[in-house]
Amino acid sequence: MIYDCIIVGAGPAGIVAAVQLKRSGWDVLLLERDRVGGVLLNARLVSNYLAFPGGISGARLAETFQAQLKEHDAKIVHAEVQRIAGCDPIHVVTERGVYSSRAVIIATGTKPKKAGIDGEDVLAGTKVFYHVAYLPQIHAGAKVIVIGGGDIGFDYALRLADSGLMPIILTRGEVRCIPVLQKEILHRNILCLPQEVPRRFRMQGGKAVVECDNHFYEADYILIAAGREPNLPPCDPHTRGVFVAGDAHGGVYRQVHIAAGDALRTAMEVNEFLEGEADKAGKASKAGMASTLYNKKVV
Repeated sequence: MIYDCIIVGAGPAGIVAAVQLKRSGWDVLLLERDRVGGVLLNARLVSNYLAFPGGISGARLAETFQAQLKEHDAKIVHAEVQRIAGCDPIHVVTERGVYSSRAVIIATGTKPKKAGIDGEDVLAGTKVFYHVAYLPQIHAGAKVIVIGGGDIGFDYALRLADSGLMPIILTRGEVRCIPVLQKEILHRNILCLPQEVPRRFRMQGGKAVVECDNHFYEADYILIAAGREPNLPPCDPHTRGVFVAGDAHGGVYRQVHIAAGDALRTAMEVNEFLEGEADKAGKASKAGMASTLYNKKVV
C-alpha cells in the first residue's frame, strides 16, 4: 500500500499534521516508536496553552490531542523509523517493515542531551534518566536529584514534588528558568543548589551518588535536564517530498503552540502539493496518486 503521507512522530506536531491532512481527505499513516504525546508527557503543567485557563497537565493535554486524532480515524503504527529513502514513492524503513508514501512529514521533535558526566552512561536506564515520565515507580519520599537549572529541570522538580518525592536541583551555573517557576520552587521549599557542578556519578549501597567539587549527594535516582537537540531520523539528502514540522527544526523556542502552528502550516503545504500533483496526473480521485514532491523545508 502507498499512503498519501506518512507522519513520523505522534507528538503535538505530528498529531496536528495528521488531523489537518485527514480533514483534507488524504490517506495518512502515523509512525510512533513510543507513547502518543511525545515529550508533552513530561510536562507537569502547560499554563500558556489557550482554551485551558489555569493550565493543564502535559499528560492530560496529550490525551485530548489523542482523542481528536481518534475522531479522524488516523492510523497509528508503533515502530521506530530507521531511515527514509527513495522517491516516488518514498520508503520509510522501520524494524516492522517498510512503509511507502508520496510525502513524509518528520515530526520527531527532540531528544535529550547528555550531561557529559563521568559515570553517566554506566548508570543510564537504571539510576540515570532523562524523562520524568519514564522514571520507575518509586516510593513516596524517595530522593531524586535533578541536574539542570532551566525551565525543564524546574518543571521536573515540581512534578516530582507533586508525586510525593523529594527533588533536589543542582545547577552548574545560575538559575535560568522563568520567574514563575522560581517562585513556585521557593514556595514549595524545594532545595536548589546553584553553581554546584556534578563531576561524577557512581553507586554506593544501592544509592546513586553525585560527586561535586566540594560535596557529594545521595539519591534514589538522577534526572538530567541538560537541554535538547533535534531527533531527526537518517534521510537520503536526495529524497524529495520530505517535510519537517515542529521542534525537529531545531529552533531555540520550543512550545506546544509553536510546534502545533508549524505543523498546521506544513500540513497545508503538503495538501497543496498533493492536490497540484493530482491535477497534473489528471486523476479525479486523490487515492492511488503517484507524485514527486519537494518543499523549501526539504531535508
